[in-house]
Amino acid sequence: MRRILTGKSKVFLAMLLSFLLVFSIPVSFEVLLYRQMEQSIRTQHSKGNVAMLEQLRQVLDQRLNEVDQLAVQVAFHPHLQLALSTNHENYLYFQLIQSLKALDNNPFIKDFFIYFKEKDIVLTPSIKTNSSIFFSKYYRYEQSQLNHLPNFITTYSGEKNYLPAQIVHNPFTNEKPSVITFLQGLPYGDSTPTALLGVLVYKEKISSLLHTINDVNQSTVFIFNEQRQLIMRTGGDDKLPIPSTQLMEGNHGSIETNVDGVMQNISYVKSNHNGWTYVSAIPKQTYSAPLVKVQNTALIFLILCLFIGLAASYFLTVWHYKPLEALVSSIIKPFHQTKLPRNEYAFITDTFFDMQEKEKTLEKQLHLQEPTMNEEKTRRLIQGIDNVSGVIEQFVCVSSYFVVVALEFEDDSLEEGKSSQWKLIQFLIQNICEDCFSTQGNIYTTCVEKDRIAIILNYKAPPSAHWISEMEERAVHIKQVLENTFQLSVTIGIGNVQSDIRKVKTSYQEALQALEYRFIKGKQVITFFEELSVEPHYYYPTDVEEQLINTIMSGDTAKALQLIDELFTLNFEDRNISLEVGQCLAFNLTSTLLKVLNRLSVKKAPWPAKLLEDMTMCRTAVEVLHLVKQYCETICEYVEQDRTDYQNEMYLEIKRMVQEHYADQSFNVAAIANNLDRTQQHVSTFFSKHHGGSLKDYVAKVRLSHAKSMLRNRNNTIADVAKAIGYANDIGVIRLFKKYEGITPGQYRDQQDDGESYK
Repeated sequence: MRRILTGKSKVFLAMLLSFLLVFSIPVSFEVLLYRQMEQSIRTQHSKGNVAMLEQLRQVLDQRLNEVDQLAVQVAFHPHLQLALSTNHENYLYFQLIQSLKALDNNPFIKDFFIYFKEKDIVLTPSIKTNSSIFFSKYYRYEQSQLNHLPNFITTYSGEKNYLPAQIVHNPFTNEKPSVITFLQGLPYGDSTPTALLGVLVYKEKISSLLHTINDVNQSTVFIFNEQRQLIMRTGGDDKLPIPSTQLMEGNHGSIETNVDGVMQNISYVKSNHNGWTYVSAIPKQTYSAPLVKVQNTALIFLILCLFIGLAASYFLTVWHYKPLEALVSSIIKPFHQTKLPRNEYAFITDTFFDMQEKEKTLEKQLHLQEPTMNEEKTRRLIQGIDNVSGVIEQFVCVSSYFVVVALEFEDDSLEEGKSSQWKLIQFLIQNICEDCFSTQGNIYTTCVEKDRIAIILNYKAPPSAHWISEMEERAVHIKQVLENTFQLSVTIGIGNVQSDIRKVKTSYQEALQALEYRFIKGKQVITFFEELSVEPHYYYPTDVEEQLINTIMSGDTAKALQLIDELFTLNFEDRNISLEVGQCLAFNLTSTLLKVLNRLSVKKAPWPAKLLEDMTMCRTAVEVLHLVKQYCETICEYVEQDRTDYQNEMYLEIKRMVQEHYADQSFNVAAIANNLDRTQQHVSTFFSKHHGGSLKDYVAKVRLSHAKSMLRNRNNTIADVAKAIGYANDIGVIRLFKKYEGITPGQYRDQQDDGESYK
């Protein structure tokens, strides 16, 4: 992780950038798709507004067409034509009013009037008056040129026109409706009209038609006349600035523009019938609010996706880079380098080519070492280390019969400058063995250990029944050549013949056991595993061991050596014990010597540790015999030298005290120690070392001797004898005789009477 955080790895950075690039592709597509979707939503929104405006236009055109029809009916009415062409008689006006009443049936129209300029007369479907009264008492406009109708008509061109919506006040009914006034000069089509037709259209009727579009998109609808004057507005925000129609090109469309600092989305439709322009204006922040909310949500998710993507890219990079880093670390670890290369792939490539070069070099070296490797395979075969099928190809087997001969050289023969020539010796042995066994089969030699060579003989044919004598003859020849020509002391062990190459290991183990048997037979001998049929026990009873211990502790060297010679003759010459049994006997003799040293309290050299070390160095029974006899002589000399005059006096004093006080029931070792001012352990050890037996046994034997003398007299009862020799009752005497004589006191007396002697 420390390597990754430093950012020095080109491979790591390349991996990270690759993952980021892969991650950025779908993100970029998603952003592009979102932008297209947003644009599509805006376009659809604009198209929806235009479509609703178009529907509004169609409905209003139809309604306004009714206004135009009313204007045409009034303009071409015969009574109006007559009133315009003759003097204005009152009856004509009344007839015209009656005619107008018939036309006043449209709920979309509040009222309409005809103004005659010459006589300043205003006619409606219900009244006849002048302009001042009409526009002050009936329909008083809050702000309009119509309040000064005589002046207005002088400047009026006569073309039809819709005035902006205004509130008119009727003082009689106190109504204040908002109306759109339609004006048409009369006669129809005259540029200098003498009369004026005015139609008051309900603004609320038009506003009701606009509610649908207002409710759908919360927009403000503006209606402009042909002269680009604002006729009316409805819905939305009343404070929204009025857009300009100069940017509205074509019959319909949508634009986004800044109107008095307010960004608006404007959709418009123009009417070819009356020249009106229908405009739907929505502040950008209003119609964009849902989009902004979606944008914010999308932005949050985008940021979250970016964060997750970055984390995932980094994690995947680390996950994919770590095996590469571990591989590079394992490559450079043997070279004790701590700094990783910046470009791991280049390093691996270079390392691969270096390994190829080294492989070629190793192949050349392996070719040179092939003989040594073959020898090693042979060694692994006989020791069972390798699988047989892995090394069997190197052997040219002429049959399935094999025998292994093990040659072991003595250390002293190799120390005389020959260890440096061991390969030469092995080569010579190979040649000698080939000469000896060339008629019997193929041979393979290998150095198993420093001083041991194994020979595998593959018979050409099944061996005869006399193969042991034939093998012994050739083994003797090899031994004589090595001893006489090369002064090499060798011991030879030969295993049994095996009928399968997979059992070569078994034959080798048998040859090793035959070699180990030199512990019994001695060095420089030839031993067949076939001969190792031996007894499983050795002779060394406990009483003989105790006798040997006492003899050594008493310092009798000659007798101790005689006992040891008798043991070795009985076990190694008269009996044919096995190797393991012979080694156990050697260990038992070692234990005997350690018991003697322990009883003598010997704690200084030459002894307990040195004895164990020397005994482990013995390789034959003869060496064990010489070592045991050597230590017996040394210990006996030590015992003799350790016996001073003072010790002799102390020894005699203890014996004297026993002779004088054996009849005392309280007499024991503790009493002797108190009398001599010594510890019980010291007195017991001292007496055992000088006497060859324990002090307790000596006291018992003195008492036993006096008891025997008293029992010869039948007048003495066993109870009398017990009191006389220091026992409280006859049970102690019975136990004493049972322990040392094996019979009871009564049986001993009977034997004495019968003249028998038991010991």
